[in-house]
Amino acid sequence: MNLSDFARERHVEPQTVGKYVGRHPEVAKFTIKRGKDRELLTEAVEILDKVYPLPKPVQVIQGVPQEEYQKLLEENNRLMARMVELQNERIEDQKKLAAAEATAILLEDKEKQLSEKATDLDRERERTAKAEARLADQDVRIRELQDELDRERSKSWWDKLRGR
Repeated sequence: MNLSDFARERHVEPQTVGKYVGRHPEVAKFTIKRGKDRELLTEAVEILDKVYPLPKPVQVIQGVPQEEYQKLLEENNRLMARMVELQNERIEDQKKLAAAEATAILLEDKEKQLSEKATDLDRERERTAKAEARLADQDVRIRELQDELDRERSKSWWDKLRGR
């Protein structure tokens, strides 16, 4: 393998690899100079692999690199958890709202019942007042009749005394 091909595979400039080889005689001894390029022997490739490893292939999931996919997945999980929290809050709010509406309906019903009772009570008071007025009139009439009866009795008593 030549030095230029090695550098391209590792996404490094050939000059960078060439300088490294020139500065390290333990690697240079496993190279063969061929014109402007160097041929790397297996031993040189093994040594340089440790310094310039092949880039790890990017695993692509659904057209997205794995690292980005992982970040997106974590963000999605975080958002899903937040959505569940919000849905639970919404359910609790709906329960509270339903309870408040039920209470309002009960209060309206109680107010209606109280209003009906007040109306019934007013009617009963009117009937009682009329009955009391009739009783008062009857009391007056009874006293008048009582007085008249007393007068009749006293007349009759005088009449009896006189012999009539």
